[in-house]
Amino acid sequence: MVKTLDLHCDTIVKAHRLGEALRDNDLQVSLNKLKQGGSLAQCFAMYIAKRFENEPSASGDPMMDRYEVILGHFRHEMAQNADMIRQARTVDEILDNDKKGLLSAVLTMEEGAIVGNDLRRLDRFYADGVRIFGFTWNYENTLGYPNSLDPEIMNKGLTDFGKEVVKEMERLGMVVDVSHLSDGGFMDVARLAQGPFVAT
Repeated sequence: MVKTLDLHCDTIVKAHRLGEALRDNDLQVSLNKLKQGGSLAQCFAMYIAKRFENEPSASGDPMMDRYEVILGHFRHEMAQNADMIRQARTVDEILDNDKKGLLSAVLTMEEGAIVGNDLRRLDRFYADGVRIFGFTWNYENTLGYPNSLDPEIMNKGLTDFGKEVVKEMERLGMVVDVSHLSDGGFMDVARLAQGPFVAT
């Protein structure tokens, strides 16, 4: 059987919201379904919606608060299902897990608004194992502009800060995800990126 690596699913966020377990559930992705389908690795997107910017927060940083919650849920699921799946941060770890008969889980990020104006956040995300990072969802943020029916928005590219983020991600070893980006943003990534980028 040819094994597959899927670059995107929303299951971690949905499982947390619905109180579903990762091993077996009625969602599109479960560990049992991945095993049955011959999966090598599954990328799990942590989607931190831009609307969380305005949520009440004891820490003063509601988007990072939400990130901590979703990350905590992911880690809980990894611990609960260590007999089936392990987090992987490198290709070697994916291959090693496969040799042991284990699935691999790769963390990704969808919606770059969480970076704000702070490049140091990328260090934190990388340390937590995030290896693919999507710049936008459906709204403008500090990095760039989203895909849109408005030609004016579609022509807008990355912000100056967004261009810095591309360079910093490549320095760290994170892959840029151009999904949801405007055409202008896509072209900016294509010009700036020294290595591969993806649309998950």
